[in-house]
Amino acid sequence: MPRSISRPKRNNRKVVSRKPKVTRNRHRVTAFVRKNWDDRLTATQNLERLGLKADLNSAKELAATTADAAAEASLETRPGDTVPPRVNAARPRFYVHELEAAYIDSLEKAHGSNYIAMQRDIKTNSLQWTAARCEGKIERLRKFRAGERARKLAEAEAADAKAAAGEDSPAGDDSDEEDEEDEE
Repeated sequence: MPRSISRPKRNNRKVVSRKPKVTRNRHRVTAFVRKNWDDRLTATQNLERLGLKADLNSAKELAATTADAAAEASLETRPGDTVPPRVNAARPRFYVHELEAAYIDSLEKAHGSNYIAMQRDIKTNSLQWTAARCEGKIERLRKFRAGERARKLAEAEAADAKAAAGEDSPAGDDSDEEDEEDEE
């Protein structure tokens, strides 16, 4: 009978250290926040209590912080403490990058509103978006462009109003500058 060759067994056990692991504080927090943070409250409640915005993507405006609200929250502030700036209100909510807009336009040009055909077109839809995703992206692009048009219209009206206010200014200032240029 052949003899079986036995291999030496390896010790597959992992060495366990009983030392407590050192945890690093990954979140850098100011002394102001650390001092006024309440562990019994949720993060959202704590941030609202500190006058900060918890959800940066929400469209709600921050409530104006008044001295009464600060007194009610009983927060201690020092002159060196700063409050972070508000969320950038200039950026539209439905922002679409110009390259993504060109990609969406090519899909819409090729298939119109047939989202199933967009999904199945592997040449135009190289990112392999689903029909629902194509529909959502096109809707978002439409909202973005409508908002851009409204913003540009508002800017044009503001510029027109500013120009109309500039026409009402006394003309003597402009004529004096022209006379000085002629003399030189």
